[in-house]
Amino acid sequence: MLLLSQIIFWVPYLGFSLIFVVLVYFWRWKKWRFLGLLNLSLYLSIAFFVVDWLSQILILLAAVRNSVFSQELIYSPQSFFQSRAKDISQSFLITLALGLSLYLVCFLIVKYQKKDYLEAFMPKIFLMMALALNYNNILPAILLALVGAIVVQFIFILSRHGRKRASLVPYLLIGAFLIHLMMLLPFYSQILAFFHLV
Repeated sequence: MLLLSQIIFWVPYLGFSLIFVVLVYFWRWKKWRFLGLLNLSLYLSIAFFVVDWLSQILILLAAVRNSVFSQELIYSPQSFFQSRAKDISQSFLITLALGLSLYLVCFLIVKYQKKDYLEAFMPKIFLMMALALNYNNILPAILLALVGAIVVQFIFILSRHGRKRASLVPYLLIGAFLIHLMMLLPFYSQILAFFHLV
């Protein structure tokens, strides 16, 4: 059971990490193939998200069924299993709702914007980020991306290599990747708790 739990945790985690790394690579060096790869990455992200959701509930069920009190833990009113399954599902549903909301907002911005502030495929990136990072990690990832974009643009201005408005795409992908890595570190949870994001 422990090995299965580890596998189910690491497969979606490493899958999402690989998606971000590959997308950054293609954006930087093979941009003509980026859009097609982004669509595939979104489908994989949805698959990882659903598998992660269902597997957490199934692992919980398997663990509870091995208990001598399995009948009470599973079938009694307000049982432990039902309560934990609702908590798990609530977290995933909030994440999904936030991802779809970001998708809709970005879609409307892209549709009605007067200038090309956001690329047409940006809604897919925000949805993918939400599915990968969970709802309480989206804001840190977006803030990290914005800070990175501002710093890089400022460096270009100071070095007198000013250029046109930079795309947020690579910064969002890199920001999501870094936050995804930090999710494993204990101090990151403490930072989220300090800012009341958990």
